[in-house]
Amino acid sequence: MKKNSILKKYETLYNDTSIVIYVPYYSNFALSFDSITKNTVKRQGITIPKPEIILILKQQAELERKGSTKGQKDRVDILNILIKSDINMKRYLLLVKEYNLKEYMKRLETIIKTSKTEFEYLGITNPRKIRLIKKKLMEILTSAKTEVF
Repeated sequence: MKKNSILKKYETLYNDTSIVIYVPYYSNFALSFDSITKNTVKRQGITIPKPEIILILKQQAELERKGSTKGQKDRVDILNILIKSDINMKRYLLLVKEYNLKEYMKRLETIIKTSKTEFEYLGITNPRKIRLIKKKLMEILTSAKTEVF
């Protein structure tokens, strides 16, 4: 195991699997550790954070690396979360509001509106399908925004 002091995490390899370990006393999270551990769901016997929590943490990574290749991978992951998970956008926005992360909401809108190459990484190349996905995501976000803000 090695310590990555730049990204405030620990890293290790097990067989060919890269494992990243974040710990509350060392890592910097956009959300409190309590909030992360209380907002969980069980999937295939493993307890993981709810999609809204994962989205915020992924956005934190994307904001820190947005001009890089890893930032693009983060944007792909963000779109993948939005498209494939059962995300509760109202819950996401309530967390954004509670933790004063309004720039996350604005950045999410920008990612949805400007993504193109990111969709290709997800295997979505049909321009019409991309337009429809973007429209649906923006409608969901806008609707939730009117309820929360």
